[in-house]
Amino acid sequence: MKAEASKNDNTGLDLSKKESWKAYQNSLSSPLASDINRLKFVILDTETTGFDPKKDRVLSIGALTLEAGQIEVKEAFEVYLKQERFSQKAAEVHGILKKSIHPCVEEEQAMISLLGYLKGAVLVAHHANFDIAMLNNALYRSGFSPLKNKVIDTCALYYNLLPRTERKKGARHRTLDELADQFAISKEDRHTALGDALITARLLLRLLSRAQLNQTKTLLKWGRFHWYR
Repeated sequence: MKAEASKNDNTGLDLSKKESWKAYQNSLSSPLASDINRLKFVILDTETTGFDPKKDRVLSIGALTLEAGQIEVKEAFEVYLKQERFSQKAAEVHGILKKSIHPCVEEEQAMISLLGYLKGAVLVAHHANFDIAMLNNALYRSGFSPLKNKVIDTCALYYNLLPRTERKKGARHRTLDELADQFAISKEDRHTALGDALITARLLLRLLSRAQLNQTKTLLKWGRFHWYR
């Protein structure tokens, strides 16, 4: 969807942005289904210029939809953002360079597209506080409010599913690599946003199966993430 040039005097948002935000808000107006199997999940990941949400920028976003226990790979979301800020150290991890081989879009356009993809979904990410903070700051720079979806952190969910005797401090911060190894999940395409989203989606399925969870209320409680500080 391309942003139009005409402005709305009351909000400062161009019309396409206002309509995008309204459609996004409306998609979240209904109560979530109480049965997990009736929920729409969007599992997402970001690659960034660094690890400071206040200073760093999103370079790419990858996301997948999961419904009724099925990962919808064919309907994946992937976007690369035009950015002037780059970190050589971060590039050594994700391989995204300033002269990207991927077609890139402006940050505002990426946020409009993302809002369309997230409609009505429960968001899932590993160490979700960081990804959500990065996306919220990008939304703010683009003239939007923060995300309003419910969010599940797979790291928090893993920790809360452990027997109390195993809930040691280190378990709160298990990396995606560590849990992928523990649950025998392939790490192909690790450190690409879409590849990491797929690993996280498979991890979510493993955790749900392990816990035999079926109630949304319990899932939101056990997977509760904490805002980035």
